[in-house]
Amino acid sequence: MPVMIPKQTLAQITSNTLMCIGATNITFNEPDNTLKMRVRVFNNQRTYLSVHLNGLDLYDVKLEKIRGGKVTTLYTAYALYCDQINETVFRMCSPNGATAGWMEEVGIRKAA
Repeated sequence: MPVMIPKQTLAQITSNTLMCIGATNITFNEPDNTLKMRVRVFNNQRTYLSVHLNGLDLYDVKLEKIRGGKVTTLYTAYALYCDQINETVFRMCSPNGATAGWMEEVGIRKAA
């Protein structure tokens, strides 16, 4: 299984995108190979973004909301190349960015 290098993965997301999504509390979970951050999306302070390196050396991105101990997945994107992470993160976290056509093209699934 490939090992994620947190600095390299975080470098794929530009500082402009990190500021736009209001990323704070950036942490790395080594056993899960997951980079997690708290983001400000839709005026919700309890929204978290996780970037996971899977066994195929591709990235999975998940946007989750936590409220009252209940975790709700808002968007998931599987099998992204490193150059797709920045745009995917930006569009997932912007209210008008994740249009249906773009999500289908990239492979983002909106949770029901």
